Amino acid sequence: MTFKKIGAIATHIYTGSGIFLAFWAALALLEKNIQVFFIALWLAVIVDATDGTLARYFDVKKIVPEVDGALMDNIIDYITYAFLPAVALVVFDILPANLTWVALFPLGASLYGFTQTQAKADASFVGFPSYWNILFLYLYILQFPTAWVVFILIFLSIMVFVPIRYI
Repeated sequence: MTFKKIGAIATHIYTGSGIFLAFWAALALLEKNIQVFFIALWLAVIVDATDGTLARYFDVKKIVPEVDGALMDNIIDYITYAFLPAVALVVFDILPANLTWVALFPLGASLYGFTQTQAKADASFVGFPSYWNILFLYLYILQFPTAWVVFILIFLSIMVFVPIRYI
């Protein structure tokens, strides 16, 4: 087995490790442990920010074509960037129980965003890039009034559909 083949397989394993981080974050939600939740999502962001460089270096599409690393990455990203943060909005009382339905806006918009083949341009995203994990961090720390939280969530959900470029 060549160095490139080992590197390509290791890169897929590295990308796939994001699902373990997502699981860890989900367990933290069940325990209402905000510190572990943030650590797990932070580590998932690090994996996501670095796995693409490795994939290009090891030419994984050519070396291991039977595994779709981009699809794997998108599945994990949807879970860690959209689904878990949407649940966290409710678990950590950023959205009160009577407004739980508002968390469906980021979920639906992200479902659309993650399935768009033209969502990633050269050095930017087209439409708000579904960074709900980062937004959740700000909403948690800044403790905006509920009306502002609802406005921000709905506004950014709409912005997923608007073809503006984001760095």
